Amino acid sequence: MTLRPAIKTVSSATSIPGLAMSREASLTSPTHHTGSAAATLLASPRPSVSTASGTSTGAGFPRTNTINSTVGENKYRRKVGFEAFDTGADTLFTFTCQTKSEGYKRSRNTRVFLVAVSPDESGEDALDWLMSELVEDGDEVVAMRVVEMGEEERQTNPAHQELREDAQDLLARVLHKNDEEDGRKISVIVEVVVGHVPDMILKMIALYRPDSLIVGTKGQRSRLQNWGKRLGAPGMGSISRFAVSHSPIPVVVVRPERKVKKTMKRREDKGKRGQYAALVGPDDNMLSRSRSRERSRERSRGRSSERGGISD
Repeated sequence: MTLRPAIKTVSSATSIPGLAMSREASLTSPTHHTGSAAATLLASPRPSVSTASGTSTGAGFPRTNTINSTVGENKYRRKVGFEAFDTGADTLFTFTCQTKSEGYKRSRNTRVFLVAVSPDESGEDALDWLMSELVEDGDEVVAMRVVEMGEEERQTNPAHQELREDAQDLLARVLHKNDEEDGRKISVIVEVVVGHVPDMILKMIALYRPDSLIVGTKGQRSRLQNWGKRLGAPGMGSISRFAVSHSPIPVVVVRPERKVKKTMKRREDKGKRGQYAALVGPDDNMLSRSRSRERSRERSRGRSSERGGISD
């Protein structure tokens, strides 16, 4: 299948304060993603509905027309792919793949999820959790991956080919995970973009205007975070902390399952929170009376008996 490039330019006519960005599609010219880097004042996005000229996500973001090719045993229809391998101060250096399930239709109930899929375990956990817990029929998944490259390296053909292969591989993984969940009818967009991770997250939010952002975390803590741990603060990495602090949309931070199990085991074994295990019976049903309440009543009876002894 041949992927035709398309123009994706930015105009100032948009309703997003702080970041002027929109997209137009063409099938004859090279592609450009441009826009301001100031993205901290974004308005809360809203899902869009189908229009007469094609489906769109948010105002000012027209979709491209589909082409006649299918993926995955004719269950998915591949859409036009974009290459944005041009340089410039405000240009996104990216490769985009798009596909949707046969019979997929956008509606007012369509939700758009942006998931940051890093190549490590935390990115895989975020994608797994999204596909198993959140995505339903009619939703759209935007899977993004940020690659760091030098100015000279990004201009080479091997670097371009690496981005293409990375995007196609990530697309195949998303579709495979969707098939494992009974093949829901969804739309999938994959963006493999070169740049600084925090900046690219904000630009993807502005471009696609998702309903929520899903990120993973390695669960590692700095010295400052270790202090916060004593106050019950969850462990997050630098990217997840940035997303929670700066994202204009709701953020879901997915911790590795092994760390969650380890934390739960530690809480059961010791500490005040370990008392919770004593409140639950062997069949996971809450007992009628807690041990702490019994101890409290015993202390109260003890104090009452002491006062009684003194009065006598």
